[in-house]
Amino acid sequence: MKRLIAAIALIGALAGCAGVDYVLDNYSGIKPINYQSAALGKGFRIFDKPAENKLMITPTIGQALGEGMAKGLVGSGVGAPEIVFENGALEWLASTGRSCVATRTYLLIETQWEVLYNCQVNAVPSAAPAIAEATIPTAQPPQTVPASVTKPKRLPDPPRNGLDM
Repeated sequence: MKRLIAAIALIGALAGCAGVDYVLDNYSGIKPINYQSAALGKGFRIFDKPAENKLMITPTIGQALGEGMAKGLVGSGVGAPEIVFENGALEWLASTGRSCVATRTYLLIETQWEVLYNCQVNAVPSAAPAIAEATIPTAQPPQTVPASVTKPKRLPDPPRNGLDM
């Protein structure tokens, strides 16, 4: 039993190390951007990699400290759920002029989320070519079909006794 508990603890520790290694391999050297979300009432640090359509989002250092202290007092996790970080990331992307959707959001390590996204860059009005307003075709009334097409032709009556031929 002790070996099983030790194995589970080792797997958990290695999994945590893998998350830290991933963060260091993928986000070290990227200067974080501080972003205050008015809609969510939270601050975030964002590590954006636009060439790879992904970013890492974390709470600000002050918020992380506050959540850590609350976790210590309560004894369990009190961090914001995934959707808060995803919405914060999408709000920040929109503030940079990008119209994006999140394709995947997942926890890397405690309070550090990665958001994969797809964007359409909004065109700058002065640089964008004029686009004609699209017209949506309206439904046309059905055309009249000749009666000969819609009514079946009458077939001759079958012979009655073989003499009608």
